[in-house]
Order: sequence, then structure tokens, then C-alpha cells
Amino acid sequence: MSKQFQVMAPARAYGVLVGVAGMILAIGLALPLTLASRPSVDIVGDRANNGPIDAQGSIDTGGTATVSTADQLPDTSQGVTDTAIKVGVVLLDLTSVEPLGMGVPNFTTEIQQAAFESLFDAVNAEGGVNGRQIEAVYESRDPLATTGPHSDKAICLRFAEDEQVFAVIGFTYEAGSCAAVQHQLPVVTQKAALEQVYEDSHGLLVTTDPSLERTARNWAEVVVESGLAEGHALGMVSVADGGEVQLPAHAAAEELERLGHPLTVMAELDQDGSVPEAIAMIQDMKSEGIDSVMLAVDFAYALRFIALAEDQRYFPQYLTSDLGALARGGLLVNAGKSLDGAIGFSSNTKPAAGEAETPENRACRESYNETTDAPDIPEGEGNAVVVVCAVVDIFLQALAGAGEEPSPRSFVESVEDLGTVDGLPVVLPGVFGPGKTDYSDGLQPVIWSSDCACYEPNGDPIDLR
Repeated sequence: MSKQFQVMAPARAYGVLVGVAGMILAIGLALPLTLASRPSVDIVGDRANNGPIDAQGSIDTGGTATVSTADQLPDTSQGVTDTAIKVGVVLLDLTSVEPLGMGVPNFTTEIQQAAFESLFDAVNAEGGVNGRQIEAVYESRDPLATTGPHSDKAICLRFAEDEQVFAVIGFTYEAGSCAAVQHQLPVVTQKAALEQVYEDSHGLLVTTDPSLERTARNWAEVVVESGLAEGHALGMVSVADGGEVQLPAHAAAEELERLGHPLTVMAELDQDGSVPEAIAMIQDMKSEGIDSVMLAVDFAYALRFIALAEDQRYFPQYLTSDLGALARGGLLVNAGKSLDGAIGFSSNTKPAAGEAETPENRACRESYNETTDAPDIPEGEGNAVVVVCAVVDIFLQALAGAGEEPSPRSFVESVEDLGTVDGLPVVLPGVFGPGKTDYSDGLQPVIWSSDCACYEPNGDPIDLR
């Protein structure tokens, strides 16, 4: 039985940025954020010298038995004519977050739209999909807007009710619950959601990233199987939000217990607490002998926890994952020296040693540079284009398999028949199948180095099928 504390991290005001941050980090951009950072003490220890993770290349997670419920979806659709299929495309406008350090290059709405248009133009020039042209409707999303025309909700309603689109794709955040669940439209995006959203959408929510709970369970599995739990007292930092932070953290905790390595302490941050209470929680972790801390929080909480822990002379081995996008690196550039040697696991790809980008990312980037008049993307630079390539590839393949009269039902059935999609940039390989529309089934071990303020590969990718 783990000990549980509830305290508060005062950086919660930045939580609204986590969704956009995760999307940006998925394509390898380092963000120059200064939130909740402070000068760090000069400690390293031996953690930066940890050897590569060796999980024998594959781990059998046992999986979760899933069954398709596509038959509960309508077999008629909107947005489809004899000659065209209308698609709503969400672009991510970072203008409002530029003052916070998120105004990054190669992520403008101009670049995003040019990437979508080039891919749609190519398929339309070849006759479209099953004889129909792709007719795209574009809308830009402000990540800080909760109301107004550029909020997720407003965009969803415009696409679903006013434009009557067949599907929604792109850099959307809440389309799973709005477009897929409420309006029964196919949604293809990178951003993962809670398992309940996939279930309620009957497969209409299609993501490159695994669901949040599956991400958490996979994390727990590789921590155990790679030997990081053996002989160590594990603690976890989460947030008592009742949703996208707390539920995945509990899934990871339950998996650890099932595997015989239960948490000693589950520390859930509470918005109604205070810094002194957080410090008391850190002291409790020290007294309980916690030497490894799993950070299941967003970047603002993580930075604050690391800073407070350093102040208290507490230097555990940190473990991270794609929860909060913490294993993708860029949001932690201002973390203290005690993060050195932190071990993370991400479903995103990493270039091979000596390479600037993966072959899949290179192919996508070069095609974009050759076929658009938008600014070229230099080799090795992070960009939005590779996510566009992945999302459009999945969407077009699923649409092609949906038949001559595509509908929400036939679209989901087509996704479930795709299996592994070869050549996808950004994300490690996975599989689509009955009841499984969250794609990636792999994790790349990485290790944090304060020399570059970045993650570096720390072993071969691990197959979790």
C-alpha cells in the first residue's frame, strides 16, 4: 500500500499550455521557456553515467482485450458529395503564447496550411480518394482561448454544424470529445486522450499517440522490465485534477502494483495547498527513502518540484514519460542540474547517432520543400510539417478504405483494418486494430543531459505489442 499525500504546486496557472506544448515537443522543438525556473545547485552524482536501457527489444504488456463498436455508428454521413469530401483542418496559431516563449520557428499557420495543401493537392491531382476531391476548410486555433471563434469548442461547432464537414484533422485538442463523441465525426490528430473518450467515440478518435492511460501503463511496464524499479523505493508526483493528469497516474500506479513493485508514495498535488506543504511532502519522500521519483505531471509542476527538491537537498533519480510531454525534453530546458541522468520513455522517434533526422521525417520535409512556396525547412530543425504528414497519411489511407460511400462507421472499420502504417514520421511503429485507434506501440528510452539541456537516445526502441 503506497502512502499518499495531497499538496499543491503553485504553477497550475500554466496548465492550459500543456496540450500545445506536447504537440510542439512531439516534433522535437526545444522551447525557451523561463517558467518556474531558478538557478540550480551543482550536483550530478553518477546518474548521468547510467548504461543504456536494455529491455531485450520487446516487452509483452499483455495488452487490453478490445472489441470494435463501429457498428454503433451511423452508416450515413455529411460532407460527402459525388465529387468531393469536405474536411475541417485545425491549424495551431502560437501568436498568443509567443510572450511565454512558445513562438517557435517552422510552426507558423502559413507553414502548416502549406503542408496540408501540398498533400491534398497531390492526392487530388491523382483523381482524389475513390473519385472524390479533398475539399479542405481551414481554421486557426488559439491555445489560450477557451471561448470565442478561435477556441476548440467554437471551431468544432463551425466544422460540425455550419460547414458540415465529414471529418476533422490537424492540431486539435478537444475534438475527441466534441467532434468525435458529440457530433460523430472522424477525428485524426496526434494528441492522445483518456481511454473513455476513445470508447465513447466508438473509434472515431484516431491518434498517433497512445491513450493517456496506456501511455502510463506502458511506462510502468518498461520501468519494471528494464530493472529501474528493482531495489529502489518508487515515488510518484501527480495532480489531483480528477482527469487527464490523475487518471493516467493512477493507471501507472496500479500497473506497478500488479507487477510487484508498488509505489511507496503517491504524492498528488492539490491546487488548494501551499509551497510549505509541498516542501513537507518532499521531506516525507526523503524520510520514506524514496530514491526514484516518477514525474506524472505537466512541465510547470515538474520544474517547481525539481527546484523545491534541490532547495531541500533532495536529489532522486527522476523518471519521465510522455505524460505531460516530459520525455520529449524541450519544456525542461530550465530544469536544475539534479535532472541530469533522468531516464525517460517516449513514443516519439529519435534520429540515429550522427543523423540530424529520421528517414521518415527527412522524406516528409524534403517533399514539403519541393512542393510548396512557403519557407523551406532546414535539415534537422523541428517543424510542424512532419506531424501534418503523419496525420494526413493515416486519414487518407483510412478514407480510401472506407469505400465508395464513406461514413463514420466505414471510416472506423477502415482504420481498424490498417494494421501497421509504414513510413510514418514522428511516431514509433504501432498497430491499429478492432477497438484500438490509438496507434503507437513503442517506446524510445532517452536520458537527460544538462550539457545540451536535452534528451539523448539511451538504448534501442522497445516494442510493446
